Formats: sequence, structure tokens, C-alpha cells
Amino acid sequence: MFGLFTEFETNLRRERQLEGIAEAKARGVYQGRKASIDTANVKALKAKGMEASAIA
Repeated sequence: MFGLFTEFETNLRRERQLEGIAEAKARGVYQGRKASIDTANVKALKAKGMEASAIA
């Protein structure tokens, strides 16, 4: 019986979290993590013929 209640509460918490994330995205606040690599640099290295493992 307790498992049923905890699962219900977990689902409610997940719904509230997703609603909050949707509101933040609508305001432009929640944009995710900034890129940690320079895509132009990666593309340049790939154009020079480097393999993905060497670039990484």
C-alpha cells in the first residue's frame, strides 16, 4: 500500500517539475547547458582529416 502512495507522489512531483520547466522555457530562462566545446574548431579539425577519437 505504501508503494502505491509513493509512486503516486513521485508521479505528481514529476508532473510539477515538467510544468515548471515548460514555464521557464516559455520565459526563456531555461535553455540547457552551454556548449563546452567550440564547434568551429571541431569542424576545422575534421576538415583537416582528423578522426573523431583523435579530436575528442
